Amino acid sequence: MQVNSRQIIEGIGAAAIVASLGFVGMQLILDRNVALAGQYAARSESLKDDLRTQMESDGFIDSSIRVWESGERPSYWSEEMEEYTQSKNLSSADISYLLISTRIRVLHMDNLYYQYTKDMLDESFWTKQVASMKNDMRNPVYKALYLNNPRGIEGLVNELVLELENE
Repeated sequence: MQVNSRQIIEGIGAAAIVASLGFVGMQLILDRNVALAGQYAARSESLKDDLRTQMESDGFIDSSIRVWESGERPSYWSEEMEEYTQSKNLSSADISYLLISTRIRVLHMDNLYYQYTKDMLDESFWTKQVASMKNDMRNPVYKALYLNNPRGIEGLVNELVLELENE
């Protein structure tokens, strides 16, 4: 069977169309991931702003102190955390600030994790963040809040807990 130049040109044209459609599809996936990552970051930032507002609110802090001093503790509170806060001689206000600032940090790391899963972060940057997170988890308050984070980072947190237990 003889192939003429017209058939070759048509074949090349068809291949070019398929390649360009593949490129458009890949670009749509990337654009979708960027949009989702942006939305996730915006939600994270909104939650962090809410926590910062709590931190700046004398009424909220006073209420937290009263609750703390009444003996109420969060469901995740452990004996290890109690010993830690006592060893650091933290007041009820200090503990309230610590819990809020720790939640802010956890939200920040959770957002970075999401960005990483969407290929929005450089591998070397992410590796440094994981090392920082692992260091955070040596503190029982950080560890508890990472473990009780209702967002998407729990798989990584569980891996880091295992690593720390095996050290």
